[in-house]
Amino acid sequence: GPPGRRALLDELLADAAMGKAGRASLDDIKVKVKRGAASPCGPELVGYLGCLDGNSGSDTRCAGIRAALERCMATAPARPRKQHKPPLNYFLQQLVKSFKRR
Repeated sequence: GPPGRRALLDELLADAAMGKAGRASLDDIKVKVKRGAASPCGPELVGYLGCLDGNSGSDTRCAGIRAALERCMATAPARPRKQHKPPLNYFLQQLVKSFKRR
């Protein structure tokens, strides 16, 4: 799978192993959802986090759900990246330079 997704999963798993996930409940976690950009593995991630929350961060009890999340992340298609657009200031600078040449 894409390295970004793998890094996110590794970070979540490391936090769970260190007991950080057990200290906060899912009610404490704030998630910003972008409209029209549903995650292909969203249900698996929510299920895994819910399992961790319900089992005091015990990863051993959530092994099946974790495996499903890993399979989903390995097979999910990568999102296309948006092409970089130069900021408006760049175009204004070019316009100023064109006037200075005259």
